[in-house]
Amino acid sequence: MCWKSLENKCKQIYHKQFINVTDLAERKLIISLISDEFPDVPRLRIIHAVDKCIHASEHRVPPIAFLNKVQSYMS
Repeated sequence: MCWKSLENKCKQIYHKQFINVTDLAERKLIISLISDEFPDVPRLRIIHAVDKCIHASEHRVPPIAFLNKVQSYMS
């Protein structure tokens, strides 16, 4: 359970592409990845952090930058 592992999973999925934060499927995937990596964190808290980052972001965001924002909201 660490952010580094989560970053590696995102690198495998996105291959330096961008996360389209307006796509609901991408939102669902990110929430699922985070909740799988941190099962002890309430899913509602994860959803809230991801949604805050989506509303604060542009349309396309690098995955690692997005995860760093989510991490800062969750800490």
